[in-house]
Amino acid sequence: MFKTIKSQNPASFPIGQALYGKSKSNNWTIEPQASYENTLLGKARISVVTGATIRQEFRENVSIYAGGYSNDALLRVLSPGNIWAITNERNPYKYAGIFGRMGITWDNKYVLELSGRRDGSSRFGPGRRYGNFGAIGPAWIASDEQWLKKILAPVISFLKFNANTGTAGQDGGSDYQYLSRWGQSFGMLTYDDIDPMIALQPFNQDYHWQLTRELNLG
Repeated sequence: MFKTIKSQNPASFPIGQALYGKSKSNNWTIEPQASYENTLLGKARISVVTGATIRQEFRENVSIYAGGYSNDALLRVLSPGNIWAITNERNPYKYAGIFGRMGITWDNKYVLELSGRRDGSSRFGPGRRYGNFGAIGPAWIASDEQWLKKILAPVISFLKFNANTGTAGQDGGSDYQYLSRWGQSFGMLTYDDIDPMIALQPFNQDYHWQLTRELNLG
């Protein structure tokens, strides 16, 4: 990004300015799963799924802010200018979670589904990094009841009532939001030619998983 001389007011003795940037990122994810199904006592059908997610991401951004260019033709070259500021931002991110789901169906009419998971994220501070979430959902397939079939048959071939309630969590947000952050403020009065440090973000020990509660009836 460039601020050319010709785009500024000539009366203000303008100089060219440039912002150079470079970024890189890499990530990987592992998601193993296992499942099991069986029928017990001739009427109970059980299905179980367990798994995990392990994820790691790394992002790095380097920015150089330079000025003092006397000619717009030199803006794409760093050396003719004066380096005013250099910033280097590194954002490592780690996530790990395990989960399990179980479904039980009795006589093809009565259904119970259970799920639970535990997740951990590096975006939160000590004591806040892990969250536990779960859900439960019973259901009744009324159209398979013998005493209802005669009533429903002329009009309805399938009728099911269900409900589920549970919690879900998200760690969406920026990294290091729980830490206090400081940085230099360029353009302020200096002390012995040194730019002062200012607070960019206060310490937030309450930064934690976003929790959502749900209740559905159908």
